[in-house]
Amino acid sequence: CIRRSSTGCWKRGARRCRAAPGALRAPAVDDASLESLHAACGALSDWRLAALQCATFECKSIALGFALVDGFLDAPAAEAAARVEENANIERWGLVEGAHDYDLARIQVQLASAAFFVAAAAGDRV
Repeated sequence: CIRRSSTGCWKRGARRCRAAPGALRAPAVDDASLESLHAACGALSDWRLAALQCATFECKSIALGFALVDGFLDAPAAEAAARVEENANIERWGLVEGAHDYDLARIQVQLASAAFFVAAAAGDRV
């Protein structure tokens, strides 16, 4: 069990750690950027917004999610960009069967699904 104490420390069992500023929080985002992001998301149809959510979740990047939804990247290119760090670790340390291979299959399916969904919602032939 992990608990936060009144001193701002995190405690897990007998260990205590203090979070460095920003280490466990997202960085601050200025109001203009938030307004721009809100406007960009608000301009999407419900279908494209759902595809953006899926792509953003899988890529762990809203920039890659928008690139996929807006057609700047296809699913394989978005996957390659999203997996740069993991692929470097696999090259260095090796593939963990049942973990890395499952993650690769999942991201391929999810990003292909998001790209297909955008194309189908737009009436494009896929």
